[in-house]
Amino acid sequence: MRVNRAGESENQFSLTHTQRQKRQFLLSLKKMSDSRLPVGDLSLVARDTILAGLQTVLDPQLVLGRLRQQHPEVNWEKPAITYVQYKPQAGCLAAYRIEANGLEIEFYGKAYPVALRHDLGPGYRGEDFVQRLGTRRVWVNFEDIATAIYFFPSDRNLGGLTSLAPDHRRKRLLKGMVPGSSYLPTARLQAVRYKPERRYVAKLLHEGIPCATLKTYAPAGYLTALANSHIFRSEDVLRIPKQLGCSNENGVLLFQWLPGNTLREVLTSSRPEVDSVLSVGRALACLQRQPGTELPLFTREEEIRRTVALADWLSFVCPELAPRVSGVSRKLSATLAAFPAGDCPCHGDFYADQVILLPEGSVGVLDLDRACRAERALDLGLFLAHLERDVLENELPGQVGEKAKAAFLTGYSRVSSLPDPDHLAFYTALGLFRLTPDPFRRRNIDWLARTEALLKRVETYLDDPPW
Repeated sequence: MRVNRAGESENQFSLTHTQRQKRQFLLSLKKMSDSRLPVGDLSLVARDTILAGLQTVLDPQLVLGRLRQQHPEVNWEKPAITYVQYKPQAGCLAAYRIEANGLEIEFYGKAYPVALRHDLGPGYRGEDFVQRLGTRRVWVNFEDIATAIYFFPSDRNLGGLTSLAPDHRRKRLLKGMVPGSSYLPTARLQAVRYKPERRYVAKLLHEGIPCATLKTYAPAGYLTALANSHIFRSEDVLRIPKQLGCSNENGVLLFQWLPGNTLREVLTSSRPEVDSVLSVGRALACLQRQPGTELPLFTREEEIRRTVALADWLSFVCPELAPRVSGVSRKLSATLAAFPAGDCPCHGDFYADQVILLPEGSVGVLDLDRACRAERALDLGLFLAHLERDVLENELPGQVGEKAKAAFLTGYSRVSSLPDPDHLAFYTALGLFRLTPDPFRRRNIDWLARTEALLKRVETYLDDPPW
């Protein structure tokens, strides 16, 4: 947290209101009392008056109504929000799926500061709007609330998406990326994960069988992913998917497909194979003992900066939690400042969804986009934090979670020594703190309660570590 000259805590996003602003705040809450949004969202909308379209992009039914009004020639049905990226008083991006004339397409809505409403320009006005949906760039602007809708493959940062649709463009792209392949250029594209303006992930299928993973990035993300794709190698039980091709012009990377199930799928199945987590710990230790000298250094200063920024975000989104968030942030930042700098190759975002258990018993590790040199407990703590979160949210039985944690640490210890228990507990707390925005971003209806539960678990790890 920032501190003013008087030594008092000062949040980056000030919540100070005049009496007139307070009356407006209460009036706006009353007007939204019939909204479908949860109470936490309504409170946020009432406080962030700079984003006039915030309520709309967070409410699928409001988005549906706007689309039906502006383009009645399309039969819009079943809007579903999948992901949200929110920057208080600066912008809110919400990813959606929707049926348009019976065809499911992806789009995202973005609410801008109201002062920018005249800068959005007109939406797409061509007579072929319906024909272009899902295959070529089209967009819709709602100037009155400074909000825009971008339909796939339209994306303000991912220009490479336009090389994926329609099909003939993708075939041309893939022929250039893998000229020796007879089947990849004709493979069918199936979306896996889309974070608008950041990254798009899909799998390519040949005769219904996955044969490669395709990723499209924003410019800065592409350069990092391209560099990191050459740093780690397969060894022992560890398997790193090979890069098959790249397109610098379009920001696209193509990777080998690793057949198998994710660790999450294995642990949440009716018969979880907890012993498989032994190999996962071993694989991470193998990754961390590789040189990785070309990876960027994740400094203590940057760790502290991100911790403080996250605390500011939480304090704005969940003002009732602000005093507790401030206390946690101070503890985390002070401890980080006291630790010596780490210089170990790390995955940077290691958890069960990033792990593929291959049929022959080896372990595939995916998504090295955030790989860095840092404290090795960073990876271990985040992996354990995800297991804690999954148990906390009843996605994983408690007994399975505890056994998985023990097996993971045992597997790791067979290759490398484990960090000090207090060190590991601290990085688990830090990992849990990193996960606190997820309930909001994933649009859980009870996101405020889930956020508080995660924060409470962070406090437990800091005050009374379980090991």
